[in-house]
Amino acid sequence: MVKGEVVSKQDEEGEGKKLKFSSTMAKICMKHFEVSLAGRGVFILLELIENPATTSLVAKQLKAQ
Repeated sequence: MVKGEVVSKQDEEGEGKKLKFSSTMAKICMKHFEVSLAGRGVFILLELIENPATTSLVAKQLKAQ
């Protein structure tokens, strides 16, 4: 889902488009960080980190952890 959203937003014209799904998932995973790491949320976090368009959503908070 994260990959699909990033690709679709890159295809659309306009710089003002936000990655709503990705930012929502980042907030949820960061809020429940330990639970995310223990379950399938770790794969979502990895995708958010590996994708250059979404790294900024989680990088700052992960460094603080």
